[in-house]
Order: sequence, then structure tokens, then C-alpha cells
Amino acid sequence: GTAGLSDRRGRAPVIATREWRGARARWVLALGFVAALAAPGLAELMRPALPGLVSCVYALSMARLDGRALLKELGAPRRGSGVLALAAALLTVPTAAAWGAMHALGAGPEWEAAAVWTFAAPPIASAAGLCFLMGWNAGKALQITVVASLIMPALGPSAGAGLLGAAIPISALDLALRTGAMIAGGAAIAWAVRAALGAERIARNGRVFAGMPALVLVVFLFPLFDGVGATILARPGLAAGFLGLACLFVFGPYLALAASGRAARDVGALALVAGTRSTAIYLAALPQDP
Repeated sequence: GTAGLSDRRGRAPVIATREWRGARARWVLALGFVAALAAPGLAELMRPALPGLVSCVYALSMARLDGRALLKELGAPRRGSGVLALAAALLTVPTAAAWGAMHALGAGPEWEAAAVWTFAAPPIASAAGLCFLMGWNAGKALQITVVASLIMPALGPSAGAGLLGAAIPISALDLALRTGAMIAGGAAIAWAVRAALGAERIARNGRVFAGMPALVLVVFLFPLFDGVGATILARPGLAAGFLGLACLFVFGPYLALAASGRAARDVGALALVAGTRSTAIYLAALPQDP
């Protein structure tokens, strides 16, 4: 009895701290952006770790995934084909539309590349966790994110190559292999985590595991922002334009779906996966370009 009480006393503060961090992960993430911009030296030092960190973000998100339950849900022909069609549309239709808009406006190759690599990417790996934290339909976000991530190496690089052509410094096949390796690496780590901790323990600590991907994203931001601060100072007009474009990409789907009549939980989840993409997977696979 004394040993059990001691164990509970020793572990309770740790669990409570993790739950506190998970509940406030969105604010920790916001502060991480400021910290990443303020430490350019650390960002440059950590740049080679970016592909591994991308895999870790995927791993922590996939660790909460009950693969058998997901396959069972997607096994119904109507549901599975619907999610697959939606995921494929998310990777192709907005990509072509955004590139067409940039091209028609004569915005230039930097803007065209930004638009293409944003929408040719799957939803962020932590989409389901963020939906969980905000009370949106995490299950729907999870299904779309998983399917889009699995098919992205086949569709995303091909779409990018078709639209950007010679502007891509590596082949579509090489890009597909690099991005696929990061996703596969994340899946392997997730399997190891589930095997070590067990599905029941992960389920009992749902808020902790929902918040952890956002916390890992703070570390992930440092190599991602390598060169960004210097670029903002050197080209403030371009930076302001990209900021406006990013706001349009992220908030546009919310505005478009708000009048759809769908439940707020579904609107939030669909808008998040539509407008918030894991562009970093391309930044980790392509030769460095701030």
C-alpha cells in the first residue's frame, strides 16, 4: 500500500503537467513561432534534423490511431470511397486552382511554387489532435488526414512537377520517395510506441497525446524557419504578401464552409484539413530554399 501510494504521488505531478501542457498546446505553439524567429543560429544548426522531425510529428499523431478500427470504418465501400475521393480532391483541385490564380495574376515563380507546395501537401499530421483540443470532429479529420498522407507521395509530387515543370530541382520520383520515406518512418515509430505503451494507456491519456504533436511542432519550427527571419528583413514586401496569402489559405476554407449548413464540428474539421497543410514535408525533401 505504501509503495503504491508513493508511486501515485511520484507520477501524479508528471501526468498533471503533461495534461496542462496538452490543454494549452495551442498557446505554446504560438509562442514557438516567436522563439523560432528569434533564434536563427539554432534554426540553422537544426536544419539537417528536419526530415526526422517530420517523421516524429507523424509518429505522435499516428500513435493514437487505432488502425483496425479505422480500417473497419473505411472498409464500408461508400465511406471508404468517399474519404478517398475527398483526400484526392484536396491534393489536386486546390493545387491547380491556386497555381492558376497565381499564374493568371502574373505573380511570378516564387508565388506559384508557394501555392503549389501548400496545397499539394496533405493536412498537417496533428490535424486530428488539434480538432480534439478545439472540440471539432477529430474522427473525420483523422480519416481524411491518414488517407491523404498515404496517397500524397503518388499525387503531390506529380502535381507539382506537372504545374511547376523545370522549376523543381529534383525529379517527381525522387520527391515521392523522399516524402514517402518520412511518412513510412513516422508510421514505424508510431507502431513501436503503441507496442511499448499499449492502446489502453494511450486511450486513457487522450489529452496528453492530443497535445504532444503540437508541442513537438515547437521544436520542429526551429529548422523549418532557417533563413526565414533574414528573408523577412531583406524582403519585407514579399514577406507581407506571403503573410496575406497564408491567411487566405488558412481562413478561406472556414469562410467558404461557414454558410454550408453543416454542423460546426464538421465545418471546423473540414476547414482545418483543407486550409492547414503539412507543407514542411516538401521543405524537408527539397533542396534548402528559405
